[in-house]
Amino acid sequence: MGPVDPEPVVILRHLQAPEVNLFLNANVAEAPNILMDVSEKHAGYTHLALTVADLVDAVARVEAAGYRIAEGPVKFLGGHQAIFVRDPNGNVAEFNQPLP
Repeated sequence: MGPVDPEPVVILRHLQAPEVNLFLNANVAEAPNILMDVSEKHAGYTHLALTVADLVDAVARVEAAGYRIAEGPVKFLGGHQAIFVRDPNGNVAEFNQPLP
């Protein structure tokens, strides 16, 4: 499936496996990786995406653990909503929930 507005991303999905998102808009493969909250994208790892049953519960748990929501909740045209969180090292984790 893809691209998913507003990003040109291809999503590889299987009912019994992790979801893999491939971003197609990398323009400088040799440069260091820039993550989701910056408009310029480069090739490489950007974040880990995890599907959750209840995004509201995920927000509560993330905040209770002392982390700040970096972005979201965001609704995507692909049929899900998500939040993005940074760990202390700056790595991004996405928690997403399919919309009914």
